[in-house]
Amino acid sequence: MAAPINPPVGQITSLGIGKETTAGVAVVPTVFHAHMGWKAGDSNVLVRRTGARKRLGQTYPATGVYMTKGSLEVECDPDTLPQLMAFALGGQATPAASGASTVAKAQTLTMNTPLPSFTLQINRVTDTISYFGCKVSSMALAMAEKGGMTAKFTLDYLGSVVVTAVPPTFSTKLPFEFHNPASFLKYKTATLGNGGSNAVLTWEVMLANNLIDSYYSFGNGRFKLALPEQQRVVTGKAELGFELNAPILDFFGGASGPGNVIAGVSIEMYVASTDYADSGALLIPYSVDLLMANSYLESATPDVKPNGILTMPLVWESAESSNGAADDLKIVATNTNAVIF
Repeated sequence: MAAPINPPVGQITSLGIGKETTAGVAVVPTVFHAHMGWKAGDSNVLVRRTGARKRLGQTYPATGVYMTKGSLEVECDPDTLPQLMAFALGGQATPAASGASTVAKAQTLTMNTPLPSFTLQINRVTDTISYFGCKVSSMALAMAEKGGMTAKFTLDYLGSVVVTAVPPTFSTKLPFEFHNPASFLKYKTATLGNGGSNAVLTWEVMLANNLIDSYYSFGNGRFKLALPEQQRVVTGKAELGFELNAPILDFFGGASGPGNVIAGVSIEMYVASTDYADSGALLIPYSVDLLMANSYLESATPDVKPNGILTMPLVWESAESSNGAADDLKIVATNTNAVIF
């Protein structure tokens, strides 16, 4: 009897990402992420043959295009998550000193084009695959009670190849968590979440880059020619306690009822880690600060029920603060990284 094969398990997989110098040319990972699931949607499209061949069985199909799309969720470790955020937004300034600190760095991530192209390498125990020419199609960041921050991404990419695994090195920092009292949601100039304002029960910020994922060209073979970019959309939602009704008045247009013009409001989520980028006298935590300077309120209607806490779901879509500002969403990540991802 042959010795049994030891089945691979998810705990010994690893996932790393590296920015490509030339779009579509695979590179080795520079940052490893503790993933919570990677699902590749690769498929071979078949070109069916006509059935009019005086028989009921099918003729073997011709080979069509190679289709690709993937979904990824990662643990929100404060020193590695900003890499994916930077690739989702597209622009990253050279990290600068955070205040007076000589250790902590502030990385400003802005919406820019073209989006960076990167390679995602996944060691599946049995083999290792590199997905090349990757771009972030969408990003969803969320936080809810009794849990940590979640980060989900959909990726479009050009192709994949079997490679040799690169040994991983993972973050040792604690992930972003809901209960950290240093974190807050700021609505206009009011900091929510403390005893003197609306409670913040959940929130989510979503970025859709609206890539065209089916751009094939005659003469380019089975693979996508490129991943053209379109206008992006930033949306958000939060469930607030109904302690105060200020958002409803903004939803009405600053009046006691629906007005003719709804002015934009600023919304900010500051998420701090319990680990410090500068643990000296300054005590600067690892953090990410999500800034939406001009948000249009689509809904702010309280849920009225016969028992339990009354809550107010807030829904918005963000725009530029001025034409061409490209700041529908801006993220400032504070960590110790001194170079662009």
